[in-house]
Amino acid sequence: MDNKKDYLSAFAGIDESLISRSEEKKSGGRRKKAVIAVLCLCAVAAGAAVLLRELLPKEVTPGGTIDPEKPDVSAYVAASPVIPKQLKATADYNSPEFDAYWEQNRRRLDDNRTGLDFSHFYKATAESFLSSKDGKNKIYSPANVYIALSMLASCTDGETRSQILSVLGASSEDAARDTAMKLLRGNYVDNGSRKSFLTNSIWTGDKFTLNKENLQKISDEYYAPIMTGSALDKKYSKAFSEWLKTATGGLLGDDDFEFRHDMAVTLASALYFSAVWENEFSAENNKDGVFNGTAGEEKCVFLRSDELGTYYHGEGFGAVAKSIGGGGYMLFILPDKGVSPEDIIGSDTAAGLMYDLYKNDSTHTIIHLSVPKFDISSDINLKEGLEKLGVSDVFSGGKADFTPISGSGLFLSEIQHSARVAIDEKGITAAAYTIEQTAGAAPPEGEVDFTLDRPFIFAITGDTGDVLFTGIVNRLSNG
Repeated sequence: MDNKKDYLSAFAGIDESLISRSEEKKSGGRRKKAVIAVLCLCAVAAGAAVLLRELLPKEVTPGGTIDPEKPDVSAYVAASPVIPKQLKATADYNSPEFDAYWEQNRRRLDDNRTGLDFSHFYKATAESFLSSKDGKNKIYSPANVYIALSMLASCTDGETRSQILSVLGASSEDAARDTAMKLLRGNYVDNGSRKSFLTNSIWTGDKFTLNKENLQKISDEYYAPIMTGSALDKKYSKAFSEWLKTATGGLLGDDDFEFRHDMAVTLASALYFSAVWENEFSAENNKDGVFNGTAGEEKCVFLRSDELGTYYHGEGFGAVAKSIGGGGYMLFILPDKGVSPEDIIGSDTAAGLMYDLYKNDSTHTIIHLSVPKFDISSDINLKEGLEKLGVSDVFSGGKADFTPISGSGLFLSEIQHSARVAIDEKGITAAAYTIEQTAGAAPPEGEVDFTLDRPFIFAITGDTGDVLFTGIVNRLSNG
């Protein structure tokens, strides 16, 4: 129980203004489409909740109090893995806790560099998932989806697993899990300037006989508590929905979520991110303007700063990175006029810039940055993109091999990824979830005016250097 309390204590202090803003967003939410499925696998981005009513701080729940009418997630907990204890940062420089935290923080960074496997996964999937020229906003969390697919690989065998591992760029299930755990451990941090939590859970139905030993193994390896209940029990579905909303800090969620009656397993991988800028934008410098996107001219507020920094330029684009407090940055890539973000999202130069800012040509100079304040979300069906990358058997009832967890003929019928990113004067908040269901420009001279007043690409990295979120802003409205 103490481990769970330590694990969930990181939710304390989630900004309630973000939650209230999310409630306005969700009021226009749509009901999820029903699909014929025998296995339901789900990945959600944000911090995870294990015992919602008993352990979560009151600040997390919209309205500031815990509603006794909300479903009790703890009623469905069947198994809880040992979750590593996390230390929280303290401002007391003379305390032993201060030294202990920063020593743990140093080890976190040194021991959890993902290397080339994850960067190759990012390049391949970003191009496949984000290159559709539909004029919509597109947001994608590579870290979230990598962990979800790694868990999925552990549930499969044979050619089904091989195809998933190929997309992950991993030579084996163990290698994929190692990278997934580096993403999870490396980006679990709560240091005062950022909150970044990646967590997992497993939800099971009661219609199929499951290999409990292998599910327990996955639970232990991914620190994923197991919940069990009837897929026909609406309270069970609502408990998952409450978990999802709490896990995303109130940024995402669906009140109408219902498990399919033939649901066998739901795997959930979660990421929540909130951080402040190293140098905040001053509201006094804000300026009203127009964003010229796919929705036409949209009035907006531009956040502006004048800082000594580095301007990067590659074939067909220019780019600027704004530092995040505690490490990492948000990269803004502006295509040249006449070039669309979708044309360059998967290019070697643009993708390479995400992982090595100095790989492209650069100029150190004064940068006059103007970026529109935005709060955007997107839903992406990843099935088509994965099939293009060679993942096909898992979606076929006749070919999918889920023998590690069940002798029944399971298959993956849908994989849906949702995400939301907001920036303002103080910093960034972001969350995403994936639902898997079965049945250059020339260098500038002098100072740089970098105004993002037309469609652009962004990427947010953790202090490990891994890309946590990336996307294309085509319009400032979410219509």
